[in-house]
Amino acid sequence: MKSRVSFYCAGPCVGILLLAVFSCQQAVDLPPTATSATMTLSIVDGLSAYALSAATLATELDSISLTVTGEGMDTITQTIDPGTSQVALEVPEGPARNFRIDVAVKPTSPHAVSAIRGTAIADIQAGVAQTVPISFAITKAKILVPDMVNGKVVMMADLNGAGLQVKNLGDEGISPALPYDVEIDSAGRIYVCTYDTDNQQGDIFRYDSMIDTTPEDVLGTNFNHSMDTPAIAIDRTNNYLYHVKNITVGPTYWALYRKSLVNPLANDEVIISESDPELKFTEGTCGVAIDADGFVYIYNNGDQNLIKFDPNGTVGSRGIASVSYTALGLSSARLWDLMFLDGNLYVSLSYGMQALQTEILRLGTGLSVDSVLHYGSYSADPGVGQFAFPERFASDLTGRVVLVDENPNNSSVNRLVGFDDINGTNWQEYSGSYPFQFFSN
Repeated sequence: MKSRVSFYCAGPCVGILLLAVFSCQQAVDLPPTATSATMTLSIVDGLSAYALSAATLATELDSISLTVTGEGMDTITQTIDPGTSQVALEVPEGPARNFRIDVAVKPTSPHAVSAIRGTAIADIQAGVAQTVPISFAITKAKILVPDMVNGKVVMMADLNGAGLQVKNLGDEGISPALPYDVEIDSAGRIYVCTYDTDNQQGDIFRYDSMIDTTPEDVLGTNFNHSMDTPAIAIDRTNNYLYHVKNITVGPTYWALYRKSLVNPLANDEVIISESDPELKFTEGTCGVAIDADGFVYIYNNGDQNLIKFDPNGTVGSRGIASVSYTALGLSSARLWDLMFLDGNLYVSLSYGMQALQTEILRLGTGLSVDSVLHYGSYSADPGVGQFAFPERFASDLTGRVVLVDENPNNSSVNRLVGFDDINGTNWQEYSGSYPFQFFSN
């Protein structure tokens, strides 16, 4: 009797992650009384053109670990050298065997992903050919921030500056090279939006990694590029790119667009705009956030409110929740950026370099006033727990709150800071030597 078990990627990230396929390539003879299945796991090339090749696994991956658990069996754990091409594994037969593969990427890798995890549940029967799909997802990404004044995007594995890599947009012919926001999709690809108010130009470019020198123009030639692009956000579950646009030639016009990443040839949809009868967008935003259910959060500095809505709902009844700045106790403040972490919405709050309400807020998904927590205070020369002008958040996939804080009136204050939660736990500042200028210095 022969037993064969093979593994393959499934789900929304099929073939576009750094580690793509584990497959059983060897059938083994088992007697009729066998109580386990023996398999050979073979690490093969990724299924996409920009995934790691088999030749680079050893140089770009730190480790691969495999864990198998299930009722009535001892836990199987195995560390796999990234340079190993095959590994043998014997799994006791039984129902609901849980397979987990954890992959750690080296800080020096040019890919934005730090870690991915593959999971599967399968009933194992000795002597029976089986195929077990494993769904992979990014569990951690590197820190990516725009350094607009320098025309660069900067990536590092942590705030100590491990694996620091710098991309100069001008080297790829992007002009003006003014990165304003950076995002990561479910495949670990990097999206950079440019924002040029002086020349009314804005665009979005996608890179497979930091060494990719041929970025893709995500919006394409059919989209009106004569608009600023101050914010982008990615729904990694449903594979949508959201982008804010601002037209300031003639009447000012703000709009939030949505683009399918699955069907890139489809036209961008206008989700909300100034003419929306329900979710009127009178003055723009630098921040958009998407929660785990695909609901959109965006603020409106014109009408002074923060809203949550269903982008797939019926026009006129898409609004789910909203809260005014006044209800939040923000009499004079302006919001800057939004991000989700651990199921909560974080907001960077700045008030034009004055000692008024310069802090970080955390709200629940219902935007209830009772859920609001505050952290930080203003200082022109900030220290721990203080901010001069908190602005852009790094990706939520870093697993921490990481954001830009600068003082436009003091070029010595250009900080990248991070902490674990709204209490400022494990506060840390970037300690490397890269000379950030961010947005104003």
